[in-house]
Amino acid sequence: MGKKSRRPNRNKPKDIPAAASTAVAAPRQEETATVIATYNQLCASLDWAGLLELESEMSAIANNMDYNAPSSAGRINFMIGSAHKLLGGEGGIEQATLYYEKTNELAKKAGDNEMLSKGGLCLAQCYVETGRVEEAMDLYKSLCEEIGKESLHHEAILVFTGALHDNHEISRALPILEEYLGAIESSWGKRDQCTAYGLIATLYRGKNDFAKSNIYFERHLSIAKETKNVESEASALYGL
Repeated sequence: MGKKSRRPNRNKPKDIPAAASTAVAAPRQEETATVIATYNQLCASLDWAGLLELESEMSAIANNMDYNAPSSAGRINFMIGSAHKLLGGEGGIEQATLYYEKTNELAKKAGDNEMLSKGGLCLAQCYVETGRVEEAMDLYKSLCEEIGKESLHHEAILVFTGALHDNHEISRALPILEEYLGAIESSWGKRDQCTAYGLIATLYRGKNDFAKSNIYFERHLSIAKETKNVESEASALYGL
């Protein structure tokens, strides 16, 4: 992965807060640039465990940026929330929810619709996974009204509807994806198209509508072959 990222001393006891609101005081000004540079390296390499080692410092920096740079503060909260979500562990999803809620608050303040879309749909996913499905649907509807359905982040839509599927909410997930069929076919990239068709096919199969399920598995298979995605091709063949 190239040059190794700088990290805090691993032998030093970690000070990871129980929630985003419990962050320690921000590093001194002369330390902030170094901490942010390390954080950016960890984000670029998707080193989620390393990110959480900087959680306290970055949370404090984000709190100090709330007023003058809410978009940057929101992105910091988003990445820390994503680290908690992806690593899991005790309290992981609750932590992620807190950070995504803060992300949304800051994204709205900054008028950062891209981050509002990604953070909002990740928050909706957390709501689904913790049994708060009605809140998730309300949040999705509010995002559609606030920034426009066509502006929502493609991958985040797939993550959200995938969470609904995993929670056996077929009647909620399928209509959302059906609304995007035109956009999926005309403007989504091949990777997102492939994922979307596979998910739609699986949802129709869950409704015992095998004719429609086969149509979308065939589209899934066609794109998987075109992009030489062997794993996705195998998934489509298995579905068929």
